[in-house]
Amino acid sequence: MRDLAVKALLLLILFPSMGTQARVNTVYLTSAPALGNLPEALSFTYSIPDGRLLPVAHQATPLNVGDDKPLTWAITAEGDWFTAAPLDGTTPASFWITPTTFETGTVVTYTGAVTTTAVNPPETENSPHRIDLTLRVVNTPLSTVHLPLISHNYTPPSSPPSPRYPNDPRYSIQWALEKVDAPAAWSISTGQSVLIAVLDTGTDLDHTDLASKVRTDMDWDFANDDTVADDDHGHGTHVSGIAAAATDNGVGVAGMGWEGMILPLKVLHADGTGTDADLAAAIRYAADSGADVINMSLGGPSDDGCPAYVQDAVDYAYAKGVVLVAAAGNHVGSEPNAEMCPANCRHVLGVAATGRDDSVGGYSNYGTHVSVAAPGSEIYSTLMGDRYGYNGGTSMATPHVAGLAALLRDRFPSYTPDQIASAILDNAEDLGTAGWDPYAGCGRIDAFQALSVGAHGGSPVCLEGAELQTVDAAKTSVTAGFAPGEVIVSFHASAKAERILEQYKINAESLPTLDAWRLRVAPGQERAILSKMRANPAVAHADLNYLVFAQ
Repeated sequence: MRDLAVKALLLLILFPSMGTQARVNTVYLTSAPALGNLPEALSFTYSIPDGRLLPVAHQATPLNVGDDKPLTWAITAEGDWFTAAPLDGTTPASFWITPTTFETGTVVTYTGAVTTTAVNPPETENSPHRIDLTLRVVNTPLSTVHLPLISHNYTPPSSPPSPRYPNDPRYSIQWALEKVDAPAAWSISTGQSVLIAVLDTGTDLDHTDLASKVRTDMDWDFANDDTVADDDHGHGTHVSGIAAAATDNGVGVAGMGWEGMILPLKVLHADGTGTDADLAAAIRYAADSGADVINMSLGGPSDDGCPAYVQDAVDYAYAKGVVLVAAAGNHVGSEPNAEMCPANCRHVLGVAATGRDDSVGGYSNYGTHVSVAAPGSEIYSTLMGDRYGYNGGTSMATPHVAGLAALLRDRFPSYTPDQIASAILDNAEDLGTAGWDPYAGCGRIDAFQALSVGAHGGSPVCLEGAELQTVDAAKTSVTAGFAPGEVIVSFHASAKAERILEQYKINAESLPTLDAWRLRVAPGQERAILSKMRANPAVAHADLNYLVFAQ
């Protein structure tokens, strides 16, 4: 019979002061009953910025003595005070306990229990384990408190696995894969059967290192409205190779996503430009086609943040479990901190670019739309015409993150997009200012840490304090480019769209995929029509059709 025990948490008493600021005392955690190997007392200080109690998720890792077979764990709780991830209760090495919110009065005390049960094998000795918890909040001015829960981890059950190196002959010059510890990550996951949609200039469908990876049965060219997403620019081919070139095939380069598949969706023309409307349609198409990850190495500034029709498409894909990543943008001239769409949309991870020395690229945009960073300078990958070569930019950083998301989807199939985001962001190598910052976000990705540790909670813990940060330079006034003579409009469900448009005598084209209309107006009249549309109560939202560019 194997000896199993779970180290965990106990007493935590917080004394917030009166008013908006909170004073936090150092407290001691003790256990009752003793669970073996747990110190008699542990000292913690719980930090509460701006008088708020922030949620914290913590990991509990079982010790599998004398056996490297994975265990399956279930976790239960009395009441609705705790949730566990993954929600199906299974994980080979650990589980996470996440706090929930409760309403409080002047004084609140909660005493309950968490029970952890090893259900595979069922005969495990000393299972289940009950852990008692008491939390007390005194004289708090807050109406809502997030319950903090602190667990003490076991020693990892085994030594790190041996790195896995592919036999691709040009792997040796792919410095970025070594920097993010991809070989160790590949020993855990290779992204088998995970589908990465690459929304770009298309992909060279005949490239020796890509032909076996592209889904030509459902690719689509949104820029030219045809069924073949072949690359006529070159940008998308380079991006596709970074994300998931055929790996360990004795040819060319390795892809971050190793066994991941590529769905090429062309949204940019031969000159590297496209529109947000085509981007939004492609996002929805990718989600409906079974994509697990959407890579958008493109973007453009927009006057009003993420356009509503793009955000609607992102929300649609996110609700289907899709992870979306986008380039933070490459600045030129005086706009280094212009926020870029779609990186600034909710549920999208904006990616900055770093170099060999982990410094953020001088070209890499910064701001609140930056979630994480990845190698983006001097990146070697596939080129059009069955060739290989270097390119750089936040466009090259983004598919490293998309490939990592594919590995995580393979490793943790039950994870939500937010949990995958947590695994990527909360395990990143912090750069510069501690915690999130507007230049590198949560830091440079670490593939092995992300796969071996997993999510830190139901959503990225790193971003919980991001709104408390400030960008160190005032934002430049941005005049965003948009398609001349185009306005995108959506109407409320009860509105008679055709009748309303007839009143304005505007030429309009229905966009069924977006549940919207493209209005064609005289160039120069776009903002005047936009103002009229936004003032009409029948209109749900109206935006210019902003331009996006390869980054």
